[in-house]
Amino acid sequence: MASPLATMARERRADQLSQATFAAFVASRPLVIVHLGPGSSAGSFLSGVIQHFSAEHGGKVGFGSLDTFTLLYDPWALKYVGSIFTVTPQTAPAGYYLFLDGKARAFHPGLVSSSSNEIKADLLALGVAGLLSLAFQSPIPLAATGGISQRHAKAVIAYFEGAMKPPVAPNPPIDWGAFLAAAAPKEDDPYKRLGITATATDEEVEQAYKAHAKLTHPDQVAHLAPEIQRFANDQFVAVKAAYDKIRATRRFKFR
Repeated sequence: MASPLATMARERRADQLSQATFAAFVASRPLVIVHLGPGSSAGSFLSGVIQHFSAEHGGKVGFGSLDTFTLLYDPWALKYVGSIFTVTPQTAPAGYYLFLDGKARAFHPGLVSSSSNEIKADLLALGVAGLLSLAFQSPIPLAATGGISQRHAKAVIAYFEGAMKPPVAPNPPIDWGAFLAAAAPKEDDPYKRLGITATATDEEVEQAYKAHAKLTHPDQVAHLAPEIQRFANDQFVAVKAAYDKIRATRRFKFR
């Protein structure tokens, strides 16, 4: 026995909208999908889209169709959907619009093809459907054009599902200065600073100093980020100070 949601998904149709009812409709539910286009009607809405989102969201989603034939050169709809376009068009493009909590979130033209043959077949089928619609003054359901409905419905569904996901917060920039400073030795012991013990010979002290100084020398890090250069310079100064302290204590000269 089919579930209530599955039954509702099969039976639901898009509401026919007008300029007078459009704003109230998109604000009536948390999730609304509207098809705008010349001759758009409840019958021209991609049925697969209605079935999918009805099954997933039940009564929380609404579907509407707005015939924009009389709005071809009227920017009226842009005040509702213009914000989702990087470059605002002169009029709202025909296609499907996703509204979340009354605000436009995404747009999909409703057509997608993977080959030139599919494009030709789609245009032919849509052209025939449009001519029949005009001839009989009655909209022909897009589903009547065969595989167009299923193929393009899947594209709209996938795009809108992705658009509904909350945006992923970008990772904060790494504070290399703080990171490297935390890893630096905090001891005042000059031997620990050079990574040796107090029993090291004078030669071992010099070798340790040269190795550390080479790693942190400004010339070695000149191509790296400014934070790393500052850290390396601090380490270079600290290593030199540790070496000078040991040398002063032992009273030996750098060879």
